[in-house]
Amino acid sequence: NKLNELKKELRVNENDLKNKLEQVKDIKKDINYLEKESLDIKKEIEGKEKLNIKDIEKDIKYKENEIKLMEETLEKINYKINEFNIKKDGSEDIKERINKLDVCPTCKQIVSKEHKHSIVQIEKEKIQEYLESLSLYEKEEKEARKKLVSLKKEREELKERSYSIELINLKIKNLENKTSKIEELKQTEERIKKEIGKINSENSTLFEEIEKIK
Repeated sequence: NKLNELKKELRVNENDLKNKLEQVKDIKKDINYLEKESLDIKKEIEGKEKLNIKDIEKDIKYKENEIKLMEETLEKINYKINEFNIKKDGSEDIKERINKLDVCPTCKQIVSKEHKHSIVQIEKEKIQEYLESLSLYEKEEKEARKKLVSLKKEREELKERSYSIELINLKIKNLENKTSKIEELKQTEERIKKEIGKINSENSTLFEEIEKIK
């Protein structure tokens, strides 16, 4: 009969109302949680803005090219140092051997003191030249090594800055996503509240009709 139908409809509405109120409660909880998280992110990125990471990546690339060039320069300097050390050792060896030499191994003639002195003098001059060159190249090597350490430090600082920028950009993106989600949830909450209002209005009408039948 009519009364049972109205009561059944009221029960369905009451159940629907209960579910919708539960939904609103959950949405409010989600909104509060997201708003708290958003506030924390805002505090972390306060005064910071989204930056273009490509610029700093270019700087890192440029710095790496500088490091590569400096490493090649160091290699060349070390090659020269090695070369002059070998030449110096060679002249030292000739000096030592000529001093011990009494008879020429090729022509079997006695080697005079004058001839020995002449050769030793030539080798001494060569050694002096080699030492001067070595001093210059060792100075260059020290400066190049210092510059290389400085370049590598600068590269690390740029990498750290790149990481910080990336982190800030991710946090800003995360904040944007959360803000969008909050807006979405608020719209859903508004829609459900209107549905709740409609159910309450229907229930009010149903109560009146039931009372009339009673």
